Amino acid sequence: METLFERLKTEIKEPLVKDIEKYPTTIGNLIKTLKNKKAITDLTLGEISEIKAYSPTYILDILQIYDMFEDLKS
Repeated sequence: METLFERLKTEIKEPLVKDIEKYPTTIGNLIKTLKNKKAITDLTLGEISEIKAYSPTYILDILQIYDMFEDLKS
């Protein structure tokens, strides 16, 4: 099963990775979390909040978090 980091959509992953130089601890911890978790439901609200800051579209509904990740491959 793919990790959430692997499933994170490119338009979110690229700016997130780019910011690791500016915010090494915060972004490093978030990337580590995404590499260790496999289910979106395992994310805390704080982690979701950090990820959605990198979304190119404004997230209004908590269910929109699912749109930030690629679907699981069969």
